[in-house]
Amino acid sequence: FLMVLVAVLLDALRKPGGSRGLFLFALVTGVLPLFHTHIFFAAGLLWIGAVFASRSRLLFGLGVLAALVATPVVLWQATLFSRAGFLSLAPGWMASDGLFGWSFFWIKNLGVFGPLAVLAVTRGYRRERSSTILLALPAVILFALANIIQFQPYRWDNFKFFLVAWLLLLPRTVAEMMRWRFVGARTLTWGLVLVMSLTTLSDLATHLRFRVAHPVYTGADRAVARRLDETLPYGAVVLARTDVVHNHPLTLT
Repeated sequence: FLMVLVAVLLDALRKPGGSRGLFLFALVTGVLPLFHTHIFFAAGLLWIGAVFASRSRLLFGLGVLAALVATPVVLWQATLFSRAGFLSLAPGWMASDGLFGWSFFWIKNLGVFGPLAVLAVTRGYRRERSSTILLALPAVILFALANIIQFQPYRWDNFKFFLVAWLLLLPRTVAEMMRWRFVGARTLTWGLVLVMSLTTLSDLATHLRFRVAHPVYTGADRAVARRLDETLPYGAVVLARTDVVHNHPLTLT
């Protein structure tokens, strides 16, 4: 949904009269908290970026509509996640050793994509200001907030914001690399793509091993879930300590 929304908003920036389906996308954005809070947050920032980039009253009005639809949903969800410790300050996210350690952490994790993205945003702003603002503004805000605020008790979950920021910066970065016309540009481009792809492939291999060693639900967990589902009456309230086990068998029922 997020990437389709990007395409629709980019189309709206190029056509001041508006793009077909914008009203529907505003409504869907408003109900996104029911499905995926991280994507809702990113979609909201996209609408703000589109308004800044276009100064369009239409986009502003549709953004307000999305906010009005989302407000009761967010307020209702806030009552469900209001316990202490759900939101907390966590400067540096999972990095340590102060500013130097945080800088090295992101140099190591972003690799060549980091400087490529900075170059792409800088040069893209000069060529295509509106589309660069639309993509870069939400990405920078998400990256900054996820490095300051812990949005869920499980620390790794902030990664979802970084993933969205990467997805938003990726089109601009690819467009910049495609513009290179100097000697050896094609070789350099494919070399960089290969380096970044190797890190992704190694991560996929690690994840496949992780799934075998650490399944989300074991056979025993599924057996407990089936037994609870068959035994308990409708509306039963079950007390369980789920702050220790992230994927508790009760969630299957």
